[in-house]
Amino acid sequence: MKISLCMIVKNEEKYIEMCLENALKLVDEIILVDTGSTDKTIELINKFGEKVKLFNYEWQNDFSAARNISLKEATGDWILMLDADEKLICDPIRVREVLENSELEGYEIPLYNIITRDTIVYSAVYCKLFRNKGYKYVGAIHEQINIMNNFDDIKPIDGSICKVIHYGYIESEVKQKNKVKRNKDIILKQKEKEPNNPYVHYNLGVCYEVEGLYKEALESFFKCNSLATSINKYGITEYEIDMVKRMAECYFGMKEYKLCIDFIKSIVKDKAFKDYVDLYFISGTCNFELKNYEDAIEDFNKCIEIGETSKFVSIKGRGSFQPKLMIAKVYADMGKVSDAVMQYVETIFDVNNITKFGLGEAREYMRVHNYNEVLENLDRLVFNNK
Repeated sequence: MKISLCMIVKNEEKYIEMCLENALKLVDEIILVDTGSTDKTIELINKFGEKVKLFNYEWQNDFSAARNISLKEATGDWILMLDADEKLICDPIRVREVLENSELEGYEIPLYNIITRDTIVYSAVYCKLFRNKGYKYVGAIHEQINIMNNFDDIKPIDGSICKVIHYGYIESEVKQKNKVKRNKDIILKQKEKEPNNPYVHYNLGVCYEVEGLYKEALESFFKCNSLATSINKYGITEYEIDMVKRMAECYFGMKEYKLCIDFIKSIVKDKAFKDYVDLYFISGTCNFELKNYEDAIEDFNKCIEIGETSKFVSIKGRGSFQPKLMIAKVYADMGKVSDAVMQYVETIFDVNNITKFGLGEAREYMRVHNYNEVLENLDRLVFNNK
């Protein structure tokens, strides 16, 4: 069995070596399509010699067109699709065992998007590993392999044997490459060609949300919803689920807290959303802003009850240490100092809180309220590990 890695690249000198070195632990060949690099990308690729087949392609503002060039050149039984700013972490032997015994057409690989030091967004909605049977990508941007039309043929692969770390959404990277403007320009042109494509309106809404244009984002999301409802015969799609969370984020960004809470209450009645931990977290944060403290605590405790999710696109920590930190803030706002201190401590030592998110805030709160003994013990445990 042979596995091909297919990629498109442009000015990826920062991550390309990392990406290829890790992928070569699994794949047998690498097909790269360069769309106009002007940095050291090509020079770095050439270090890998015959392991890489490199093709040049003039960029046409169409990601699918470029990706399909790489698919055409692949000779493997299976194709792995990565971006140059992604790091594959896998157990090659176990992954190959899965593929050799598989009856599926493709696998979604758990993806961890690094946004900031403390913000990691998890998703497993993209088919990144699939059979080489002539499948093609569709869509000028946020492209999807056309195997996605039959969801029964695609399943998530076990995250303990295969996952991807994505560095391309780090805030500094997005600003440096001006990705939002690039993406929006492509989407607006696609909208002219496909005005009734719900996925196009969803992607446009995402761009508006990232820009902080929440009203425009909601308009695009509502348009997406009306179109998807009319054409979707197979139930709700994964991007529609993500869109609902983004709509709640827009209401929150507009400070329409009560409207946001009511929106979420209506949504979680649907079984498709009832365990979406991020929705309860947003609702709890709205209640906190409105000083509805008991309702906020109820929402945050619901987050903890649900726990970390692998079912939805979700910010890591929303089912563990982040709601605990928000409960600490609620207690602090209510003047319940001892409860707040204990909740801060629980937040810092949550097993999922590997970056000690909230530590600075917790230490300052204890200092101001003269919880010196607790602070000393906290510092000893965190910094000295004794």
